[in-house]
Amino acid sequence: MALSPREMQAAIVRNLPERTGRTLEAWVREVRAHGPSSTDRSLRAARTAWLKQHHGLGHIQAQVIAAHAEDAGGAYEDGDALLTTLFAPGSASHALFEQVVRLVRATDGSVEVVPCRTYVGLRAGLPSARQFAVLKPLRTRGAGGGIDDDALLMGLAFSPESLPTATDAAIGTQPAKARRGLGGSARITHELLLRSSADVYAAQEWIMRARGSATVTADARRSK
Repeated sequence: MALSPREMQAAIVRNLPERTGRTLEAWVREVRAHGPSSTDRSLRAARTAWLKQHHGLGHIQAQVIAAHAEDAGGAYEDGDALLTTLFAPGSASHALFEQVVRLVRATDGSVEVVPCRTYVGLRAGLPSARQFAVLKPLRTRGAGGGIDDDALLMGLAFSPESLPTATDAAIGTQPAKARRGLGGSARITHELLLRSSADVYAAQEWIMRARGSATVTADARRSK
């Protein structure tokens, strides 16, 4: 059974001593004593990057530690509450998000949906358990001056062997533009802008190619 975001965070914290040699409390002391204390970017993002660069931690491990270091109570909260905050009920982006999840799970029922504060991750099931896509609403200013929650921005993580080529651009994939605040894994390489149900179906091949990349990449790492 897939873990909830809260259960996943608890598992990460529980496994820190075995996998990193330090408890969560020890890592928090390390971050506060030697990590970034002020920055022109998000402090949590800076601390996450510092932990990855200087200590070789994984992205989610670093994110959880950085969140606790600022007394944020962890990187994840209740999944349903996070989704409600991120996607306005009845919005176009929420309908598109649900369509993407249905489409992916119809092909691979092991895919996990991992809600976070600013995006939703799609993660391949075991044994790879790698994030291959991130989703977030893209808000634009409507004709009346209000904010329309009318599109879904999707980031996809492709392995080098499955990267889209120049001739593939016609279907809409393009290199992630400074990540547009997509969040999630630094492995995200490309993005798709989904505005309609037809866009989701047109993107199906790319979504499943990214899903396949997660398994191929994990298998390659295990074989080394």
